[in-house]
Amino acid sequence: MIIPEKRAGRPALDRIRGAVAGRVAGVHSRATHLALDGFGLVGLLPPGKPVDPWSVALTHEPRRLSAGDPIRVLWPLVRVGETVLDLTGTIPVDLLLKNRPRTISRAVTSLLATGLRDSSCHGPLEGTVGRALGRVRGAGDLLGLVDILGAGEGMTPSGDDVLVGILAGLDLALEAWPEAGSLRDSLCRAIVATLPGRTTRVSEQLLRSALEGLYPEPLVDLLTILADPDQRDTDQNAAVTRLKDLGHSSGRWMLRGLKTAIASGTGDERFLCRESRRRDDDSGRRDPPMHRP
Repeated sequence: MIIPEKRAGRPALDRIRGAVAGRVAGVHSRATHLALDGFGLVGLLPPGKPVDPWSVALTHEPRRLSAGDPIRVLWPLVRVGETVLDLTGTIPVDLLLKNRPRTISRAVTSLLATGLRDSSCHGPLEGTVGRALGRVRGAGDLLGLVDILGAGEGMTPSGDDVLVGILAGLDLALEAWPEAGSLRDSLCRAIVATLPGRTTRVSEQLLRSALEGLYPEPLVDLLTILADPDQRDTDQNAAVTRLKDLGHSSGRWMLRGLKTAIASGTGDERFLCRESRRRDDDSGRRDPPMHRP
């Protein structure tokens, strides 16, 4: 059975192109993960699903794949078990935010907050995330956010999804708020220092992509719409819904992180980086910006 591929995150496509062999790391209802020797993981998604930097969206769902199945790559064909994936003509999707607004109004915060009210995040992680965000709002404890790294269950723990949303919100705000860049840089440094061994392989890849300004497709789509002042309310609401529908709960946690970051600049929540700036000042130097999209 040959399955023609159609869409993929550009990093995923580049990773497959450079690989020779590997094995199926896991088969799940939402994705099949391929472990490519020396190149990490790539996800195969069911038809019609939005892509992320490390996934390929299929036009037909492959059958009879099992964990441990061998993989051989002879570009543009990829043999996975008894299934051959034909990557000819695959469209690489750039998942970067290309435009940023010069101002962000409180209406954006209201839009995101409404989306969260319609679909709250529940479970044991709710308290962990709430306490971490509370420390940020109350004391400007930015680095305390890394406490939620790896917190939660699943292939992408919910704490990681929140961090992806925060990074995306600060990315959106780079031209609107002077402090957004230094705040994002500080958070990136804290995540990089803490990330190894703290979360799943899938989530670590997605977080490292977010550090570089690459996000899952529904999140990029929402950021793009928020950056365009001429977008209609119906388009904004539809984009929020698409993000909430991402994964089992990943999109809702990303939305929460995005709302937290956006609210910080509109004055609806306290989200300061003064503690990080003070540490830089006390050391007599400033680290060069890193991971700036």
